[in-house]
Amino acid sequence: MPNPRQAPDSELVLVARLAAHTSWANTADRTARTAPARQALDAKFLAEAGGDPVRAGHVRKAHFARLALKSAQSRRKAREMTADAEAAEAELTQLSEQERDALALLLRGGDAEPPGGPVASSIRRNTSAELGALGGASACCLPQTERRPPRTPPRVVEFPPRSPTSPL
Repeated sequence: MPNPRQAPDSELVLVARLAAHTSWANTADRTARTAPARQALDAKFLAEAGGDPVRAGHVRKAHFARLALKSAQSRRKAREMTADAEAAEAELTQLSEQERDALALLLRGGDAEPPGGPVASSIRRNTSAELGALGGASACCLPQTERRPPRTPPRVVEFPPRSPTSPL
């Protein structure tokens, strides 16, 4: 197994997933294992309702309705962003090489007239501050040699020492 202190995030996720599955595989009574968490959540709702169990039920329903709303909003936003990305990709594939070069130059802060189309028009409207907040030019518009490396180095995570009886 790789040293977790130097493992990239993708491997840390896999190690954590392995540990979780191993832990649940070694759990004989899943209901009993999660009972304290359920009891604490019920106590929280009851405390918010001032000790009234009927109101606590409504507080609980409101909590889960709020979570459902956030989930629906997140899914809608993801659909919209996917549609925007697909439209931008379709527009970029229709651009000539000269138009792509002009768009890349514009994104890097050069003086070029961007080509037409809704994506190019929105790029024209963006200020340099907005482009700076996005990290500069988009990698899809830059030649391979000009793409920037990631800004943050891999994370180093400290794990406690394993016990000799640990399943991992």
